[in-house]
Amino acid sequence: MKFQNLASKTAFLLILGSATVCSLTHADERNPRPTVGSEAVLAQGEGGMVLVGDRPLVSSTFVNDGTLRVEGRLGHAALSADLGGETYVYLDVHPAEGLHPSEAPPLALSLVLDRSGSMIGKRISNALAAARGMLERLREGDVVSLVAYDQTAHLVFPATVVTRENRGQLVSKLGAIHAQGETCISCGLEMAVEQLAGRDSMVKRLVLLSDGEPTVGVKDPRQFQALAERARDSGVSIRAVGVDVDYNERVMSAIARGSNGRHSFVDNPSELYRIFEDEERALRETVATGAELTLDLAPGVELVEVFDRAFDRRGRTLRVPLGTFASSDAKTVLVKVRVPHGLSGAQAVADVRIRYRDLVLARESESRGALSLLLRSGEASPLDPLVAARLQRSQTADTLLEINRRFTDGDSDGALRLIEKKRRDLTASSNYAEHAAPAAKRAAVQKDFESQRLALDAAASVFAEPPSAGPSGRGYAAPAAAAPSTRAGKASVRRNAEAADAFGY
Repeated sequence: MKFQNLASKTAFLLILGSATVCSLTHADERNPRPTVGSEAVLAQGEGGMVLVGDRPLVSSTFVNDGTLRVEGRLGHAALSADLGGETYVYLDVHPAEGLHPSEAPPLALSLVLDRSGSMIGKRISNALAAARGMLERLREGDVVSLVAYDQTAHLVFPATVVTRENRGQLVSKLGAIHAQGETCISCGLEMAVEQLAGRDSMVKRLVLLSDGEPTVGVKDPRQFQALAERARDSGVSIRAVGVDVDYNERVMSAIARGSNGRHSFVDNPSELYRIFEDEERALRETVATGAELTLDLAPGVELVEVFDRAFDRRGRTLRVPLGTFASSDAKTVLVKVRVPHGLSGAQAVADVRIRYRDLVLARESESRGALSLLLRSGEASPLDPLVAARLQRSQTADTLLEINRRFTDGDSDGALRLIEKKRRDLTASSNYAEHAAPAAKRAAVQKDFESQRLALDAAASVFAEPPSAGPSGRGYAAPAAAAPSTRAGKASVRRNAEAADAFGY
């Protein structure tokens, strides 16, 4: 097809309102992956499937079904040919509904318990009770190790295959753990990762508990993230659990993010058993391990920013490890890129590939997709509503962390102003995104924005509330604002950090 004919058809389709176009691709032997400019690719507009000659118009979204469903989309279906501009590559990866592993995968679990002096009393007793419950729920054939740390790490028992005969012996060893000494979190992590080495056929998880500041060993959050990234590269994800209100949330956040794990704040130590139960349940429902997303940027497309996730870069190729997926997990990747200006027509942006060990089909699996947009005269198309919602989530996470900084620095007024500004931003963005989102996605977008509003409300709750009206209409005195040093103030900071980590997941 000649370029002039393609340009004419492009303009006609844009007049019909088909600027937002998507392609559906399946990466299997019967239907190999299409790439930008390949033969016989369908472009799907709101009116249905549209074939533009024997070539695609643009492929600004794609969906690949499999054990892991991969949905990719660009922030803009069209940019100005004269200016080019910035847009986003957004990937949403989650297991297909109703999937379960062909059989519950064997687990390699390492428990890392803080036994420093600050754990004396209910904290250590609740931690040991939660660990006991998890040991009792493990299946025969699972592998478990237990590390306790104070100023050094102590191997309570090494990596051990659970059997009917030794389960009681493992549980009994918990009785030897007593709170004492200082806190070397890095000592415990390093020893626990060693215990998980060589278990690559299993689902590997490390559960870390801490109630305080690291006083010995590694102390800087950036060094903890590097340590966690090394664990991640060996297939280990870490559930970092902060107990009570005096732990270092920046350290636990860095550990969780670096390892593709989770950061949990437990205000009341008696709730630790729930965290352990949830973790064990998720491990049993693991449907994929070793997931890794590769993004190959097209020539001329420049990387601007990768949001919220650790990544490796080599030239135009980005590698983003995603780790393990339980049946209820959903993980996202958001990347800002700059597209060059050029002649009107299709502009390739990125090829996407995700590889993983499929525990449902018991094989290695791969999914691929390609993303492109239209360079045209005039302005860029509106921001994709699903990308807008995900971008707001990242910005809300940044806001929560900035609120923490201002609050702990004593700038409560500044923290409140930031909350109000972010609330206004959310209202404006949600009004657009919820209206523009496809009908099938609208409820999810609404839920996304509502979770952000609730997080901001929780952040604001630490400050003085307005007086409430009684039955006679008279106002009651407002409670005093919590100071950063109070229990309520500390809990708010930890809760904000936990929410920020979840929004970037």
